[in-house]
Parts: sequence; C-alpha cells; structure tokens
Amino acid sequence: MLISEYDDDCLKVVAESCLDAAGSLRIAAERVDAIEPPEESKITPESIEGIASLAEALDSSGDEELMKHASVLDELLLSIAAPKNALADRKDLLESRITDLKRKYNEPREELAKANRLDAGAKAMKNQI
Repeated sequence: MLISEYDDDCLKVVAESCLDAAGSLRIAAERVDAIEPPEESKITPESIEGIASLAEALDSSGDEELMKHASVLDELLLSIAAPKNALADRKDLLESRITDLKRKYNEPREELAKANRLDAGAKAMKNQI
C-alpha cells in the first residue's frame, strides 16, 4: 500500500484488491446473517425508561465523571431511538458507494485494456513493415 502512493499501477492493484475484499466480506456477512437465528431484542420500553432515569440521575448528581456517563447513556438512547429503516438506509448508501467505487476503478481498467490492444496492433503493424 505504501508503494501505491507513488505508483499508479500499484494503486490500481490495491484498489481492486480492496474492492474484491469488500465484496467477499459482504458475501460472508450475508451468509452469517442467513445462518444465525434472529434474536429477540432485549430492549423494551421499560428498559429504555430505566436507562433514561439512570442518565437523568447521573446528570443531576453534580459529579463530572457521573455526568460524562450520563452523556454516554444519552447518546446510546439516541442511537436506539433512530428510525427502524436507518440501518437499511445506511446499507443502501454503502452499496451505492461500493457500486460507484467499482465503476470508478473499472473504467480506467477498461481504458487500459483498450489502450493495450492498440499497442499490440501497432506492434503487429511495425513487425509487418
């Protein structure tokens, strides 16, 4: 990867390898999701209320360390409260990004292949002359 900063051919190899690895990881994650049984959530409205009460108590304690913990609990509660389709939207965004990157790195590869064919044709013509 260090060499890829200075060599375009090496950068293309690294980029293609990263795309291949990302694709393999995505497939592996999908297989694991299909194998693992869905787990029922332990998050209930009552448990969320309990965490919110705890965060409120920690925040009102006046102790800076406890107030930091309350802030972390608040962030966790906000994460839990995210819309249910937020994860799906995030996955769609990542898939779109992967597709864009594949296109971005495949186009130069195709152009290079075309250029290589032209070079081969030019060599063949020179050999005939």
